[in-house]
Amino acid sequence: MSAGKALHGAFKNQVDVLGSTVIVHRNRDVPEGTPTQYKGYRDKKESEFQFLQRIDVQTGDILQQQGSVDRWQVIDTEDHIETDTFVKFRVKVAKFSTSPEATDREDARFNLSGATIYNFAPGAKNSPILGGQSVQNNQVIGTQHNYAPEQKQTLAEAAAEIQQLLEQLSETYPTTTPLEQMTVATKAIEQIDNNPSLKQRIVSALTGAGTEAIKVAIDHPLASILVAAIEGWKEPE
Repeated sequence: MSAGKALHGAFKNQVDVLGSTVIVHRNRDVPEGTPTQYKGYRDKKESEFQFLQRIDVQTGDILQQQGSVDRWQVIDTEDHIETDTFVKFRVKVAKFSTSPEATDREDARFNLSGATIYNFAPGAKNSPILGGQSVQNNQVIGTQHNYAPEQKQTLAEAAAEIQQLLEQLSETYPTTTPLEQMTVATKAIEQIDNNPSLKQRIVSALTGAGTEAIKVAIDHPLASILVAAIEGWKEPE
Protein backbone atom coordinates (compact mmCIF):
# COMPACT_ATOMS: atom_id res chain seq x y z
CA MET A 1 0.00 0.00 0.00
CA SER A 2 1.30 3.45 -0.92
CA ALA A 3 1.89 6.13 1.69
CA GLY A 4 -0.95 8.18 0.21
CA LYS A 5 -3.48 5.36 0.55
CA ALA A 6 -2.32 4.65 4.10
CA LEU A 7 -2.71 8.31 5.05
CA HIS A 8 -6.14 8.49 3.44
CA GLY A 9 -7.21 5.39 5.37
CA ALA A 10 -5.90 6.81 8.64
CA PHE A 11 -7.69 10.10 7.99
CA LYS A 12 -10.95 8.24 7.25
CA ASN A 13 -10.67 6.56 10.67
CA GLN A 14 -10.04 9.96 12.25
CA VAL A 15 -13.15 11.42 10.63
CA ASP A 16 -15.24 8.40 11.65
CA VAL A 17 -14.22 8.85 15.30
CA LEU A 18 -13.79 12.61 15.69
CA GLY A 19 -15.60 14.07 12.70
CA SER A 20 -18.75 16.18 12.74
CA THR A 21 -21.33 17.57 10.37
CA VAL A 22 -20.06 20.77 8.76
CA ILE A 23 -22.61 23.21 7.35
CA VAL A 24 -21.55 25.35 4.38
CA HIS A 25 -23.29 28.72 3.95
CA ARG A 26 -22.69 30.00 0.45
CA ASN A 27 -21.53 33.43 1.58
CA ARG A 28 -21.62 35.61 4.65
CA ASP A 29 -24.22 37.98 3.22
CA VAL A 30 -26.80 35.25 2.65
CA PRO A 31 -27.04 33.14 5.83
CA GLU A 32 -30.55 32.04 4.87
CA GLY A 33 -31.42 29.52 2.18
CA THR A 34 -30.55 25.85 2.01
CA PRO A 35 -27.00 25.23 3.27
CA THR A 36 -24.97 22.19 2.21
CA GLN A 37 -23.75 19.68 4.77
CA TYR A 38 -20.66 17.45 4.74
CA LYS A 39 -18.92 15.13 7.18
CA GLY A 40 -15.55 16.62 8.07
CA TYR A 41 -12.95 17.21 10.74
CA ARG A 42 -11.89 20.52 12.25
CA ASP A 43 -8.14 20.76 12.81
CA LYS A 44 -7.81 23.45 15.49
CA LYS A 45 -4.02 23.53 15.32
CA GLU A 46 -3.94 24.22 11.58
CA SER A 47 -7.07 26.43 11.65
CA GLU A 48 -8.75 24.46 8.91
CA PHE A 49 -11.51 21.99 8.12
CA GLN A 50 -10.58 18.73 6.40
CA PHE A 51 -12.76 16.48 4.25
CA LEU A 52 -12.44 13.02 2.72
CA GLN A 53 -13.39 14.38 -0.70
CA ARG A 54 -13.41 17.70 -2.51
CA ILE A 55 -16.49 19.70 -1.57
CA ASP A 56 -18.34 22.60 -3.18
CA VAL A 57 -16.88 25.51 -1.26
CA GLN A 58 -15.27 28.80 -2.26
CA THR A 59 -13.48 31.73 -0.67
CA GLY A 60 -15.86 33.81 1.43
CA ASP A 61 -18.19 30.93 2.31
CA ILE A 62 -19.03 30.37 5.98
CA LEU A 63 -18.49 27.00 7.68
CA GLN A 64 -20.26 26.01 10.88
CA GLN A 65 -20.14 22.78 12.86
CA GLN A 66 -23.58 21.41 13.58
CA GLY A 67 -24.55 22.27 17.15
CA SER A 68 -22.06 25.16 17.37
CA VAL A 69 -22.69 28.90 17.17
CA ASP A 70 -19.13 29.57 15.99
CA ARG A 71 -18.68 30.44 12.34
CA TRP A 72 -15.56 30.29 10.15
CA GLN A 73 -14.90 32.10 6.90
CA VAL A 74 -13.14 30.26 4.07
CA ILE A 75 -9.89 31.93 2.99
CA ASP A 76 -8.30 29.18 0.86
CA THR A 77 -8.59 25.54 -0.22
CA GLU A 78 -5.96 22.93 -0.98
CA ASP A 79 -5.67 19.30 -2.06
CA HIS A 80 -3.41 17.16 0.12
CA ILE A 81 -1.58 14.75 -2.20
CA GLU A 82 0.94 12.09 -1.22
CA THR A 83 2.59 9.66 -3.68
CA ASP A 84 0.16 10.74 -6.42
CA THR A 85 -2.80 9.85 -4.19
CA PHE A 86 -5.51 12.19 -2.89
CA VAL A 87 -5.42 12.14 0.93
CA LYS A 88 -7.86 14.88 1.97
CA PHE A 89 -9.33 18.25 1.03
CA ARG A 90 -8.15 21.09 3.26
CA VAL A 91 -10.19 24.26 3.76
CA LYS A 92 -8.29 27.09 5.45
CA VAL A 93 -10.51 29.30 7.61
CA ALA A 94 -10.49 32.34 9.87
CA LYS A 95 -12.87 32.99 12.77
CA PHE A 96 -15.82 34.98 11.45
CA SER A 97 -17.22 37.80 13.57
CA THR A 98 -20.10 40.08 12.74
CA SER A 99 -20.06 43.79 13.54
CA PRO A 100 -17.57 45.44 15.91
CA GLU A 101 -20.50 46.30 18.16
CA ALA A 102 -21.50 42.66 18.43
CA THR A 103 -17.91 41.69 19.21
CA ASP A 104 -17.77 44.32 21.94
CA ARG A 105 -20.98 42.96 23.47
CA GLU A 106 -19.58 39.44 23.50
CA ASP A 107 -16.33 40.65 25.09
CA ALA A 108 -18.28 42.44 27.83
CA ARG A 109 -20.48 39.43 28.39
CA PHE A 110 -17.52 37.15 29.08
CA ASN A 111 -15.33 39.64 30.94
CA LEU A 112 -14.61 37.85 34.23
CA SER A 113 -11.72 40.02 35.41
CA GLY A 114 -11.55 40.13 39.20
CA ALA A 115 -13.94 37.21 39.64
CA THR A 116 -13.11 34.00 41.47
CA ILE A 117 -14.29 30.72 39.98
CA TYR A 118 -15.22 27.93 42.41
CA ASN A 119 -16.64 24.40 42.31
CA PHE A 120 -14.57 23.17 39.39
CA ALA A 121 -14.11 19.43 39.34
CA PRO A 122 -10.87 18.39 41.05
CA GLY A 123 -8.46 17.16 38.40
CA ALA A 124 -6.49 13.98 38.26
CA LYS A 125 -2.72 14.16 38.58
CA ASN A 126 -1.39 17.01 36.42
CA SER A 127 -4.92 17.84 35.27
CA PRO A 128 -5.53 21.39 33.98
CA ILE A 129 -9.00 21.58 35.58
CA LEU A 130 -9.25 24.64 37.80
CA GLY A 131 -10.15 24.71 41.47
CA GLY A 132 -11.23 28.16 42.64
CA GLN A 133 -8.74 30.44 40.90
CA SER A 134 -8.92 34.20 40.45
CA VAL A 135 -9.48 35.57 36.96
CA GLN A 136 -7.13 38.35 35.94
CA ASN A 137 -7.10 39.89 32.47
CA ASN A 138 -9.38 37.07 31.34
CA GLN A 139 -6.48 34.60 31.41
CA VAL A 140 -8.37 31.90 33.33
CA ILE A 141 -11.44 30.84 31.42
CA GLY A 142 -13.40 27.62 31.69
CA THR A 143 -16.76 25.94 32.16
CA GLN A 144 -18.01 25.77 35.72
CA HIS A 145 -19.04 22.31 36.94
CA ASN A 146 -21.09 21.91 40.12
CA TYR A 147 -20.68 18.19 40.62
CA ALA A 148 -21.78 16.22 43.66
CA PRO A 149 -18.84 14.94 45.78
CA GLU A 150 -19.24 11.36 44.51
CA GLN A 151 -19.26 12.59 40.90
CA LYS A 152 -16.06 14.56 41.49
CA GLN A 153 -14.36 11.49 42.94
CA THR A 154 -15.56 9.26 40.10
CA LEU A 155 -14.38 11.76 37.48
CA ALA A 156 -10.95 12.17 39.09
CA GLU A 157 -10.43 8.41 39.50
CA ALA A 158 -11.55 7.54 35.96
CA ALA A 159 -9.41 10.30 34.44
CA ALA A 160 -6.34 9.22 36.43
CA GLU A 161 -6.71 5.58 35.37
CA ILE A 162 -7.23 6.45 31.70
CA GLN A 163 -4.25 8.80 31.75
CA GLN A 164 -2.03 6.15 33.35
CA LEU A 165 -3.13 3.57 30.76
CA LEU A 166 -2.44 5.94 27.84
CA GLU A 167 0.98 6.85 29.24
CA GLN A 168 1.92 3.17 29.56
CA LEU A 169 0.82 2.35 26.02
CA SER A 170 2.53 5.46 24.61
CA GLU A 171 5.82 4.23 26.03
CA THR A 172 5.41 0.93 24.16
CA TYR A 173 3.87 2.06 20.87
CA PRO A 174 4.61 5.09 18.64
CA THR A 175 2.01 7.86 18.46
CA THR A 176 3.41 10.12 15.73
CA THR A 177 0.91 9.57 12.93
CA PRO A 178 -2.92 9.54 13.10
CA LEU A 179 -2.89 5.81 12.36
CA GLU A 180 -0.47 5.13 15.23
CA GLN A 181 -2.61 7.25 17.55
CA MET A 182 -5.73 5.30 16.56
CA THR A 183 -3.84 2.05 17.22
CA VAL A 184 -2.89 3.12 20.76
CA ALA A 185 -6.43 4.34 21.45
CA THR A 186 -7.82 1.01 20.22
CA LYS A 187 -5.47 -0.96 22.48
CA ALA A 188 -6.53 1.21 25.43
CA ILE A 189 -10.20 0.56 24.67
CA GLU A 190 -9.53 -3.19 24.51
CA GLN A 191 -7.87 -3.15 27.94
CA ILE A 192 -10.68 -1.07 29.45
CA ASP A 193 -13.31 -3.36 27.92
CA ASN A 194 -11.59 -6.37 29.52
CA ASN A 195 -11.64 -4.70 32.94
CA PRO A 196 -15.36 -4.54 33.98
CA SER A 197 -14.77 -2.51 37.14
CA LEU A 198 -12.67 0.10 35.31
CA LYS A 199 -15.18 0.24 32.47
CA GLN A 200 -18.01 0.84 34.94
CA ARG A 201 -16.12 3.70 36.60
CA ILE A 202 -15.51 5.30 33.22
CA VAL A 203 -19.16 4.87 32.20
CA SER A 204 -20.21 6.49 35.49
CA ALA A 205 -17.87 9.42 34.82
CA LEU A 206 -19.16 9.82 31.26
CA THR A 207 -22.76 9.75 32.46
CA GLY A 208 -22.32 12.00 35.48
CA ALA A 209 -19.74 14.54 34.32
CA GLY A 210 -19.95 14.35 30.54
CA THR A 211 -17.40 13.73 27.82
CA GLU A 212 -15.94 17.25 27.77
CA ALA A 213 -15.17 17.20 31.48
CA ILE A 214 -13.36 13.88 31.30
CA LYS A 215 -11.40 15.01 28.20
CA VAL A 216 -10.14 18.05 30.11
CA ALA A 217 -9.32 15.97 33.18
CA ILE A 218 -7.02 13.63 31.22
CA ASP A 219 -3.65 15.24 30.58
CA HIS A 220 -2.69 13.31 27.45
CA PRO A 221 -2.66 14.11 23.71
CA LEU A 222 -4.80 11.05 22.89
CA ALA A 223 -7.52 11.87 25.42
CA SER A 224 -9.92 13.32 22.83
CA ILE A 225 -9.56 10.34 20.48
CA LEU A 226 -10.12 7.80 23.24
CA VAL A 227 -13.06 9.59 24.89
CA ALA A 228 -14.76 10.18 21.53
CA ALA A 229 -14.47 6.45 20.77
CA ILE A 230 -15.99 5.31 24.11
CA GLU A 231 -18.64 8.03 24.34
CA GLY A 232 -21.29 5.55 23.21
CA TRP A 233 -20.75 3.47 26.35
CA LYS A 234 -22.88 5.86 28.36
CA GLU A 235 -25.91 4.83 26.30
CA PRO A 236 -27.87 1.82 27.66
CA GLU A 237 -26.97 -1.38 25.83
